[in-house]
Amino acid sequence: MSNSIQTSTPQQQQQQPTTTATTGIPTPSFFRISRAPESTRILTTPTPQIDRENEPQQTINLIMTLFQETKVHHPARLIYALAGRLFHPSSPIPFGGTRSSPGYLAFKGETPESLLRFIVSEAYRVSWMILNRVVLDFVVLHINHVLELHYRGVKDELDEWMMKGMKRAGHIEWFGAHYIPRQLRHVRESSVRVIPYSVEFRVRRAAGASKRASNPSRG
Repeated sequence: MSNSIQTSTPQQQQQQPTTTATTGIPTPSFFRISRAPESTRILTTPTPQIDRENEPQQTINLIMTLFQETKVHHPARLIYALAGRLFHPSSPIPFGGTRSSPGYLAFKGETPESLLRFIVSEAYRVSWMILNRVVLDFVVLHINHVLELHYRGVKDELDEWMMKGMKRAGHIEWFGAHYIPRQLRHVRESSVRVIPYSVEFRVRRAAGASKRASNPSRG
């Protein structure tokens, strides 16, 4: 009798969902971010199979759709606010870690779009690695909270999270006076002239971006 252990590749695991021992019914091995029916909220849903190549982009598209349904001048406002809430040493991996070297320091992008891609791709990477929904639930929780703050018109708090997100992403300096650009300012949902998302918003990485973990407090 052979003592060799049979293993399967990630691709085979993707095609062969686990089953319960008693019923043989496939049990969820993966999770995805989906939109709640007839809602501006999202949720984490279990699925026995997942397309690892395309799922992150589909989730990015979903989040951008939710953000574009608001009347903000540019979705970057909500992306930065999301980063402000996620990027903290006390957050779960891949965003948190030690105070001197939290996971979010791995982000090196220069645009809000690359920031959102980092958040989503890293969340899925860790979720698939540990077959656990904790990280996706964490991201979903804060996306919903950012949207809630916007729709409720909680301008000052959202401004604060947005500025923290820009700092922790390395897109502005930690210290000194900062002014919110027009395209990132709060807009009430009652009436506004929407600036199309095609308007490019690019920032130059702050010179001291490598030190952006030096002031990681949430408060």
